[in-house]
Amino acid sequence: MTKEQVIQCIVDAEKHDADVLKIRETSDNWGPEIKKYLEFVGWSQPAAWCAAYQVYRLHKCGATMVPRTASVPQIWTWAQERGILHKGSDTNTRPERGDLCLLLDAEGPWGAYHIELVNVVSGNKVDCFGGNTSGVSSGSQDNGDGVYRTTRNIYNCDFVKWHRLLDASLDNIVVGGVTLNANEIITSKTFIKPEKATMFVGPDEYEILDMQQIVKMRKKKK
Repeated sequence: MTKEQVIQCIVDAEKHDADVLKIRETSDNWGPEIKKYLEFVGWSQPAAWCAAYQVYRLHKCGATMVPRTASVPQIWTWAQERGILHKGSDTNTRPERGDLCLLLDAEGPWGAYHIELVNVVSGNKVDCFGGNTSGVSSGSQDNGDGVYRTTRNIYNCDFVKWHRLLDASLDNIVVGGVTLNANEIITSKTFIKPEKATMFVGPDEYEILDMQQIVKMRKKKK
């Protein structure tokens, strides 16, 4: 699938969850669907599931580079390390459909505490789909009872542009003499600080020193 098709797949699935299935917990942080999301990221008991929900939906549509985790801070750190984390206040990089919206943890020890998927951007607001949240502003935003549509102020969020890692032109990457596709490379722990790696874009070969350089090359080729 193309990048646009992957994003559309995720948006359609989450819209269906929120508007048609109206997924809800049957007990605190648990239920048949919630159990499925949590088990996908390695949990077998009730837990905060907003990240597990997004990871499940992204992976099912082919965005397998995103780490399989129930931890919002881990996704925040993963994105920051790869140069795909952008603040809502960044006037040079606006939020866009398909971004992951991370609600900032202003008073706590972590970068962010809740995660949703951006559907529509309108001025300084983003309409999102989120799990483990509430359908109204008076409800809990990070420990709600289901999958809902939400509206967030961009200045209260960081945005993960995971879809920038789907650049099809960089699928042929060689590490240690072995050709891997982009998804395999991104999830490879040994690739974070490789001794030497090469990347082929068409007939041209580039030496890669770290993941940050890959991200920069992707931005350049878009």
